[in-house]
Amino acid sequence: MYNLNKLGAENNFCYYDLFTKSIRPAVSKKHMDKLKPIVAGINSIPKIKKERIIHKWLTLEKTSPGWTTPATVILLGIAFILILLFHKTDILRGLRSKKN
Repeated sequence: MYNLNKLGAENNFCYYDLFTKSIRPAVSKKHMDKLKPIVAGINSIPKIKKERIIHKWLTLEKTSPGWTTPATVILLGIAFILILLFHKTDILRGLRSKKN
């Protein structure tokens, strides 16, 4: 995560194929003495809470921000209105040219 943050990509990271094994705690070789307290701490977390954390941070569901659907509808509506206005202008222009 540090490197992703350093590159500015912490929110744009796709991890679908990274996790092939179950998630487990790990430390660097220099800090092996810290592994036992970490494992004990993780084991003390209730299973329901672990599942909630994993679902929140490691879910594979694709989600989009709540504003995308309303924005799409608004943009399509504006495009439809503009098409109608320009089409109406073309029809009127054609009728005027037939009169002359």
